[in-house]
Amino acid sequence: QIWTVECGYKITIAMASELSEVQIQVRFLTKQQEYAVPDVPFTVPVNIDCKSLNKLVNRLLKESNPDVLKPIDFDFLVFDELLRVPLCEHLQEKGISTEVTVDIEYIQRSPAPQPQDALQHDDWISSVHVADKWVLTGCYDNTINIWSTKGKHQVTIRDHTNLVKAVAWLQEGNPSEGFVSVSHDLTGILWNWKPDEALPVMEAILRGHERGIDTVGVSPDSSKLATGGWDTNLKLWSTNLEKDDEPPQKKSRGNIITKVPLHTLKGHKESISKAIWIDNMTICTASMDHTIKLWDAELCGLRNELIGQKAFLGASWSNLSRG
Repeated sequence: QIWTVECGYKITIAMASELSEVQIQVRFLTKQQEYAVPDVPFTVPVNIDCKSLNKLVNRLLKESNPDVLKPIDFDFLVFDELLRVPLCEHLQEKGISTEVTVDIEYIQRSPAPQPQDALQHDDWISSVHVADKWVLTGCYDNTINIWSTKGKHQVTIRDHTNLVKAVAWLQEGNPSEGFVSVSHDLTGILWNWKPDEALPVMEAILRGHERGIDTVGVSPDSSKLATGGWDTNLKLWSTNLEKDDEPPQKKSRGNIITKVPLHTLKGHKESISKAIWIDNMTICTASMDHTIKLWDAELCGLRNELIGQKAFLGASWSNLSRG
């Protein structure tokens, strides 16, 4: 341990030998039954680390299962968190007494993932979305690219006039339904693309933001979009491409529709960095104004707000968290 005294010097107290004399009871648990050891308490030094725990578990495993010939690398979880420091430090951080028996779960350590391929771009990549076997990317060089998951480049799209900040497939399981892109050129674009065709077709331009657009989210039923950016506004759009849904003055040249927002939701004080749909009626936005807001997409009003201490750069939602 390091103690700081008033005169400004740091003195190190040699406590390693003292800690090694302090014992704690632990019990080893695993869900990988082929690596199970006896479910009984063991007494170990309170300052034991992962390396020593690995040696101990491997020794116990060899005693109970002679068929295990080679040492196995394990990771250890204590109170649902990976152990990365000596056990005594981990318990101290959690406020756990050393007088109790501590359950230590161990799992076989997986090797670090190795890249299968590299999809090279000419500038920073701002957004990636995968559907089926296709990878959609947005880039700071104003381009959109489509790749196969095997690393083959399919097409580059250059219709935006400023950096592309976000892209999204309209249906994750079906890229044939098309995709959407948003840019700092103040527009979003709805695209139609069939994997067996060469070039995507621009079907609609989304106009309504006054500053660069940073994020786009697609509703679970693919019927609506939510966009946000530097004008601090959350805007909702329909993905319906029927021209009759557009005001006459907003119809565009040729077959390309110019769409206007269905609704504009105000409330953020700084740029919106992320907009995601929790369900077809609820949108979550993260903002540089230190807030996360939940919006009712049907009533077009604020449902809840979470206030943080720093800017929020992103947000994600898991269906597993539904309670």
